[in-house]
Amino acid sequence: MLNAFIERKDKIHRVVNNGGFLRPGNRTGYRSFEKRSAQSPAFRESVLRFVELEPTLAPADRAKILTVRPLWDELVPPETVVISGAMNTTVPMIEHVLGLGLALVKYDPVIMFLKGEKG
Repeated sequence: MLNAFIERKDKIHRVVNNGGFLRPGNRTGYRSFEKRSAQSPAFRESVLRFVELEPTLAPADRAKILTVRPLWDELVPPETVVISGAMNTTVPMIEHVLGLGLALVKYDPVIMFLKGEKG
């Protein structure tokens, strides 16, 4: 999604990364990027493409980005989700699917960001 944002910054006003990998990181085992992307070449390619494109984001672009992650995520390491200069928030929930699903429907910082309201 962030790759599409970078290609269409003039048309997209805000974008949310809801707990997904934005960079590979250096974890091994179950939470590693290699393990999580093994079944999806398109997912792997998308993450690696964002790694290339992220340095092109200006401060104004980064201000249009919200990253969300749960307090504890069993699938995605926290250091692979945040973006310097973006609004990075942690949902006070545990678990990838439950925490991030709840964030989309009930968590005020996400809703306010999407509406363009200040918190």
